[in-house]
Amino acid sequence: MLLRQINRFLHVGAVGFSIDAGMLWLLVHQLAVDVIVGRAISFLVTIIVTFALNARYTFAVHVKLASLSRYAVIQALGGVLNFSLYSYLVTLGPLHQRPLVALTCGAALGSLHNFLMMRRFVF
Repeated sequence: MLLRQINRFLHVGAVGFSIDAGMLWLLVHQLAVDVIVGRAISFLVTIIVTFALNARYTFAVHVKLASLSRYAVIQALGGVLNFSLYSYLVTLGPLHQRPLVALTCGAALGSLHNFLMMRRFVF
């Protein structure tokens, strides 16, 4: 069961990452949106999509109001980790010209946190 959930979580993460990266690329490179603002927008859209997919596909549960609030708190904490690492790497770190690489680093850290916390406290 755990391995199946991890596998499905990674599938959902891949979909989420694709949405996140695609939107970030579009916003930053095609619409000239600031890298921080672009990341905030792409991140919010990704959270909405991954919540629905994780509830139904990864953990096979019906969404309840209580789980939604816990999910939001966990996502917020994971988002802080994700966004903080991303922000550091594109502002103070070596990846200012490579926001998609910074996105990958932030996503990896946030994903690890989110899976462990969601499995324990939400689903």
